[in-house]
Amino acid sequence: MTDRRTTRAIADRLARLERAQRRVGIALVTIGISAPGLLAWMGQRRPDNTLAGNVIEAERIVLRDPRGAVRARLSADDRGRASLVLADADGRTRAVLGVAVDGSPVLVLGDAEGRTRMELSIKPDGTAAMGLGDLNGKFRTTLEVKPDGSSHIFLLDAEGRPRANFAALPDGSPVLALADIRGQTRARLALAGEMGAPGLWLSGEEGRMRAGFGLLPDKAWGMVLSDGTSRPRARLSISGEGTPGLSLSDASGQSRLNLSLFAEAAHLLLYDAAGRSRAQLGVWPDGNPALGLYGASGETLWSSP
Repeated sequence: MTDRRTTRAIADRLARLERAQRRVGIALVTIGISAPGLLAWMGQRRPDNTLAGNVIEAERIVLRDPRGAVRARLSADDRGRASLVLADADGRTRAVLGVAVDGSPVLVLGDAEGRTRMELSIKPDGTAAMGLGDLNGKFRTTLEVKPDGSSHIFLLDAEGRPRANFAALPDGSPVLALADIRGQTRARLALAGEMGAPGLWLSGEEGRMRAGFGLLPDKAWGMVLSDGTSRPRARLSISGEGTPGLSLSDASGQSRLNLSLFAEAAHLLLYDAAGRSRAQLGVWPDGNPALGLYGASGETLWSSP
């Protein structure tokens, strides 16, 4: 009797359990969760009874392809760096996306030989930059947009030395600068000011301007030659009215000779070290020549006629 009662009690408990399971199954179907998804649904439960996606937490994750080759690595270190490294089927690194210690984001792309061919970054000062590399893995072209609003394209030689810089300054003025092997700017072409006044400046090995061509500050078109101290010593120009002129200066930059050719007259003026006119030679509109000599105070010492 005891065994029969025990067997009947177990059967009754199993029946009640089966009925309870059926009720749970009906309830799950009613709310849109199938029985096969029950375990997944229960595994996604948070202590606050909200639903969440699957989460994997690790300091380093390695992804392999079906052949077992490592194709991706995701890692972070205690210095604040984080990176995602992607490799090709042969295990060669082809792309790296990371955040540097200083927080700067960087994207690096490589070729089949593992050489860096392109790099994109935001520098700590806010400069957005892109570099393009050659087959030796050296940058040959870089592009930058700086915080001051200027933009630059740098062309580098095989040793990584900047040789040409094409830029738009903060005010929008375009500039082209060419440098020698030492990185010293030797030629500079620019459109300056709101009117875009063009100018070409040539510099010596020491970096000081030696010659300039273009629209001069007084709105005349001309050429200026300077000595090793960048002081202008000779100027050949044509004014806005079409008057050609030649001016020669001493080592202090003081004009000492001025030759001008007007529509109907020509003048040669000589000055002393203080800039005072001391001699004048000319041909007047009537064709007559004239010569005048003057004192330090401007008084006429002799003239003809």
